[in-house]
This record gives sequence, structure tokens and C-alpha cells, in this order.
Amino acid sequence: MPVVLEDGSLGVGHRMKVTISVDHRVSDGAEAAEFMQAFKRLIENPMRLLV
Repeated sequence: MPVVLEDGSLGVGHRMKVTISVDHRVSDGAEAAEFMQAFKRLIENPMRLLV
């Protein structure tokens, strides 16, 4: 998939689409957003799973 690199040029990159379904009767969107942020941090830095 083409992506814009940090220097502004085009390159080949990888993207992963993640979705979450939340029952708003039980939880609100803010908790789901916090979960997704934590998931993103872990998936981008897998060594954090070990500590």
C-alpha cells in the first residue's frame, strides 16, 4: 500500500485496520477509545507486552 514517508516521499507501507464494537448500554465511547489507544501502543511496541 502506498504511504507518505516522514521525508515526504512515497513508499511502500503496511496498514492494519482495527475496529471495536461497544454496547453503549454498558460502556461509553471514552472507554473504548482508551482501549484502542492502549492496543495501538502495544501493537506498535510489542516488547512492552513482556514488561
